Amino acid sequence: GRFSPAGNKVVVEQVDRQNRTYRHELAAGSRSWVESDRRIWFALPTTLFAGRAMFYVIDAQGRESRAQEFIISPGALTVVSSANYRGDAIAVESIASIFGASMATTTQIATSAPLPTELAGTRVVVQDSAGVQHQSPLFFISPNQINFQIPPGAAAGTATITVFNGFGSSATSAVQLVKVKPGLFATDASGKGLAAPVALR
Repeated sequence: GRFSPAGNKVVVEQVDRQNRTYRHELAAGSRSWVESDRRIWFALPTTLFAGRAMFYVIDAQGRESRAQEFIISPGALTVVSSANYRGDAIAVESIASIFGASMATTTQIATSAPLPTELAGTRVVVQDSAGVQHQSPLFFISPNQINFQIPPGAAAGTATITVFNGFGSSATSAVQLVKVKPGLFATDASGKGLAAPVALR
Protein backbone atom coordinates (compact mmCIF):
# COMPACT_ATOMS: atom_id res chain seq x y z
CA GLY A 1 0.00 0.00 0.00
CA ARG A 2 0.99 3.64 0.48
CA PHE A 3 2.14 4.63 3.95
CA SER A 4 4.07 7.34 5.71
CA PRO A 5 7.82 6.86 5.18
CA ALA A 6 8.15 6.33 8.94
CA GLY A 7 6.06 6.42 12.12
CA ASN A 8 3.59 3.71 11.08
CA LYS A 9 2.02 1.19 13.44
CA VAL A 10 0.45 -2.21 12.72
CA VAL A 11 -2.36 -3.39 14.98
CA VAL A 12 -3.21 -7.11 15.14
CA GLU A 13 -6.45 -8.13 16.87
CA GLN A 14 -8.21 -11.36 17.78
CA VAL A 15 -11.56 -11.98 19.47
CA ASP A 16 -12.27 -15.14 21.51
CA ARG A 17 -15.56 -16.96 21.95
CA GLN A 18 -16.40 -14.82 24.99
CA ASN A 19 -16.06 -11.69 22.78
CA ARG A 20 -12.86 -10.58 24.54
CA THR A 21 -10.51 -8.66 22.25
CA TYR A 22 -6.74 -9.23 22.28
CA ARG A 23 -4.81 -6.30 20.75
CA HIS A 24 -1.15 -6.23 19.74
CA GLU A 25 0.48 -2.98 18.58
CA LEU A 26 3.67 -3.24 16.50
CA ALA A 27 5.95 -0.37 15.46
CA ALA A 28 9.60 0.59 14.99
CA GLY A 29 11.66 -1.27 17.56
CA SER A 30 9.58 -4.43 17.22
CA ARG A 31 11.24 -7.65 16.09
CA SER A 32 11.84 -7.79 12.31
CA TRP A 33 10.27 -4.37 11.75
CA VAL A 34 11.11 -2.64 8.43
CA GLU A 35 8.97 0.14 6.93
CA SER A 36 8.88 2.37 3.90
CA ASP A 37 6.22 4.40 2.10
CA ARG A 38 5.15 1.30 0.12
CA ARG A 39 5.93 -1.74 2.27
CA ILE A 40 5.98 -2.78 5.93
CA TRP A 41 7.70 -5.96 7.10
CA PHE A 42 6.96 -7.25 10.61
CA ALA A 43 6.91 -10.46 12.64
CA LEU A 44 3.60 -11.68 14.01
CA PRO A 45 3.44 -11.82 17.82
CA THR A 46 4.18 -15.25 19.26
CA THR A 47 1.17 -14.92 21.58
CA LEU A 48 -1.38 -15.10 18.74
CA PHE A 49 -3.79 -18.03 18.83
CA ALA A 50 -4.67 -20.38 16.02
CA GLY A 51 -7.81 -19.16 14.28
CA ARG A 52 -9.00 -15.89 12.75
CA ALA A 53 -7.13 -12.62 13.20
CA MET A 54 -7.17 -9.19 11.56
CA PHE A 55 -4.66 -6.41 11.14
CA TYR A 56 -4.66 -2.78 10.02
CA VAL A 57 -2.12 0.03 9.71
CA ILE A 58 -2.17 3.38 11.50
CA ASP A 59 0.09 5.88 9.76
CA ALA A 60 2.06 8.75 11.29
CA GLN A 61 -0.95 11.06 10.93
CA GLY A 62 -3.23 8.63 12.79
CA ARG A 63 -5.14 7.47 9.71
CA GLU A 64 -6.26 3.83 9.76
CA SER A 65 -6.17 1.48 6.77
CA ARG A 66 -8.90 -1.01 5.98
CA ALA A 67 -8.67 -4.14 8.18
CA GLN A 68 -7.52 -7.38 6.56
CA GLU A 69 -8.43 -10.83 7.90
CA PHE A 70 -6.05 -13.79 7.94
CA ILE A 71 -6.01 -17.31 9.41
CA ILE A 72 -3.34 -18.69 11.76
CA SER A 73 -2.89 -22.45 11.44
CA PRO A 74 -2.68 -24.57 14.62
CA GLY A 75 0.74 -25.90 15.58
CA ALA A 76 1.80 -29.46 16.30
CA LEU A 77 1.01 -31.11 19.66
CA THR A 78 3.25 -33.37 21.74
CA VAL A 79 1.46 -35.69 24.20
CA VAL A 80 3.53 -37.36 26.95
CA SER A 81 3.19 -38.91 30.39
CA SER A 82 3.31 -36.20 33.06
CA ALA A 83 5.48 -38.47 35.23
CA ASN A 84 8.44 -38.95 32.89
CA TYR A 85 7.65 -36.90 29.76
CA ARG A 86 7.78 -40.01 27.57
CA GLY A 87 5.19 -40.40 24.83
CA ASP A 88 5.75 -43.94 23.50
CA ALA A 89 2.62 -45.15 25.32
CA ILE A 90 0.35 -43.67 27.99
CA ALA A 91 -1.87 -45.58 30.39
CA VAL A 92 -5.61 -45.06 30.55
CA GLU A 93 -6.59 -42.98 33.63
CA SER A 94 -3.03 -41.68 34.07
CA ILE A 95 -1.98 -38.02 34.12
CA ALA A 96 -0.64 -36.75 30.79
CA SER A 97 0.72 -33.46 29.47
CA ILE A 98 0.28 -31.76 26.11
CA PHE A 99 2.89 -29.31 24.83
CA GLY A 100 2.10 -26.98 21.94
CA ALA A 101 1.28 -23.37 21.16
CA SER A 102 -1.86 -21.25 21.55
CA MET A 103 -3.77 -24.01 23.34
CA ALA A 104 -5.45 -21.64 25.81
CA THR A 105 -6.21 -17.96 26.12
CA THR A 106 -4.90 -17.82 29.72
CA THR A 107 -3.25 -19.85 32.49
CA GLN A 108 -5.63 -21.53 34.91
CA ILE A 109 -5.54 -24.31 37.51
CA ALA A 110 -8.54 -26.50 38.34
CA THR A 111 -9.84 -25.76 41.83
CA SER A 112 -12.84 -28.08 42.06
CA ALA A 113 -13.54 -31.79 42.38
CA PRO A 114 -14.44 -33.62 40.28
CA LEU A 115 -12.04 -32.04 37.80
CA PRO A 116 -13.66 -29.83 35.14
CA THR A 117 -13.58 -30.80 31.48
CA GLU A 118 -13.33 -27.16 30.37
CA LEU A 119 -11.19 -24.29 31.66
CA ALA A 120 -11.36 -20.81 30.11
CA GLY A 121 -12.85 -22.27 26.94
CA THR A 122 -10.16 -24.95 26.51
CA ARG A 123 -11.20 -28.60 26.20
CA VAL A 124 -9.31 -31.84 25.52
CA VAL A 125 -11.19 -34.60 23.70
CA VAL A 126 -9.84 -38.15 23.43
CA GLN A 127 -11.23 -40.32 20.64
CA ASP A 128 -10.19 -43.89 21.43
CA SER A 129 -9.51 -46.83 19.11
CA ALA A 130 -13.20 -47.80 19.25
CA GLY A 131 -14.20 -44.39 17.90
CA VAL A 132 -15.72 -43.23 21.21
CA GLN A 133 -15.07 -39.61 22.22
CA HIS A 134 -14.27 -38.80 25.85
CA GLN A 135 -14.07 -35.37 27.51
CA SER A 136 -10.84 -35.26 29.52
CA PRO A 137 -10.64 -33.97 33.12
CA LEU A 138 -8.27 -30.99 33.27
CA PHE A 139 -5.73 -30.18 35.99
CA PHE A 140 -4.05 -27.17 34.40
CA ILE A 141 -4.11 -25.16 31.18
CA SER A 142 -1.80 -22.55 29.66
CA PRO A 143 -1.02 -21.44 26.12
CA ASN A 144 1.94 -23.86 25.90
CA GLN A 145 1.07 -26.72 28.28
CA ILE A 146 -2.00 -28.65 29.42
CA ASN A 147 -2.07 -31.28 32.19
CA PHE A 148 -5.03 -33.65 31.95
CA GLN A 149 -6.21 -37.16 32.75
CA ILE A 150 -6.60 -39.83 30.11
CA PRO A 151 -10.34 -40.48 30.59
CA PRO A 152 -11.44 -43.61 32.44
CA GLY A 153 -13.07 -46.08 30.09
CA ALA A 154 -11.01 -45.12 27.04
CA ALA A 155 -10.15 -48.18 24.95
CA ALA A 156 -6.51 -49.21 24.51
CA GLY A 157 -4.96 -48.68 21.09
CA THR A 158 -4.27 -45.68 18.89
CA ALA A 159 -6.23 -42.66 20.09
CA THR A 160 -6.62 -39.11 18.78
CA ILE A 161 -6.13 -36.20 21.18
CA THR A 162 -7.79 -32.92 20.14
CA VAL A 163 -7.35 -29.61 21.94
CA PHE A 164 -10.03 -26.96 21.44
CA ASN A 165 -8.89 -23.52 22.58
CA GLY A 166 -10.88 -20.49 23.67
CA PHE A 167 -10.90 -19.12 20.11
CA GLY A 168 -12.77 -22.16 18.80
CA SER A 169 -9.83 -23.54 16.79
CA SER A 170 -8.33 -26.97 17.37
CA ALA A 171 -5.16 -29.06 16.98
CA THR A 172 -4.82 -32.84 16.97
CA SER A 173 -2.22 -35.49 17.77
CA ALA A 174 -2.19 -39.29 17.88
CA VAL A 175 -1.12 -41.27 20.96
CA GLN A 176 -0.91 -44.95 21.90
CA LEU A 177 -3.06 -45.85 24.92
CA VAL A 178 -2.36 -48.96 27.00
CA LYS A 179 -4.03 -50.47 30.06
CA VAL A 180 -0.91 -50.45 32.24
CA LYS A 181 2.19 -48.23 31.97
CA PRO A 182 3.76 -47.48 35.38
CA GLY A 183 5.21 -44.00 35.73
CA LEU A 184 7.00 -42.52 38.73
CA PHE A 185 6.87 -38.82 39.55
CA ALA A 186 10.48 -37.98 40.42
CA THR A 187 12.06 -34.98 42.10
CA ASP A 188 13.93 -34.07 38.90
CA ALA A 189 10.92 -34.80 36.60
CA SER A 190 12.91 -37.55 34.84
CA GLY A 191 10.65 -40.45 35.85
CA LYS A 192 13.50 -42.19 37.69
CA GLY A 193 15.75 -41.61 40.69
CA LEU A 194 14.35 -40.03 43.83
CA ALA A 195 10.57 -40.14 44.00
CA ALA A 196 8.38 -37.08 44.58
CA PRO A 197 5.89 -38.80 46.89
CA VAL A 198 3.02 -37.58 49.05
CA ALA A 199 2.73 -39.00 52.57
CA LEU A 200 -0.80 -39.36 53.92
CA ARG A 201 -1.46 -39.92 57.63
